[in-house]
Amino acid sequence: MTSSDVHDAAPVARPPYLLAGAVFLVVLGIYLLTIAPTTQFWDTSEYIAAAKVQGIPHPPGNPLFVLLAGVWGMIPLVEHYALRINLFAAATSALASALLFLVAERFLRDIVPEVHWARIGAAFAGALVGGTSFTVWNQSVVNERCAGATSPPGSDATTG
Repeated sequence: MTSSDVHDAAPVARPPYLLAGAVFLVVLGIYLLTIAPTTQFWDTSEYIAAAKVQGIPHPPGNPLFVLLAGVWGMIPLVEHYALRINLFAAATSALASALLFLVAERFLRDIVPEVHWARIGAAFAGALVGGTSFTVWNQSVVNERCAGATSPPGSDATTG
């Protein structure tokens, strides 16, 4: 490989991080309109208590969720601790939607290289549908660990 080969290579388009931020804000806004103000049924109360005392709820216990939610819960965003933890789930799920947008846009870059607006629109729509599908939305407005669990795989896919 010579230096002229490097200059002849096509420039790599930067990922649309600002549009991913817009996806994050839109999805987070939807979650905030419908967020649970306090605890809900099943595991959510257990996870709030475990995050507060940095304990393990029940096997397997999801220690990463408990640790991160506990740190997030120390930030005085709102008065009620349960709502703080619900906001953590909403924020991590909205982050997962933004990462889904970046993955979809990168995937579509090879399929639809010339039509920039179609690629962006399809990725944006896919991320909104993914973030507002019933199960994802249902787990994102309460403090379920499932919402945040979707963020790390998406971030791994966008780094390559």
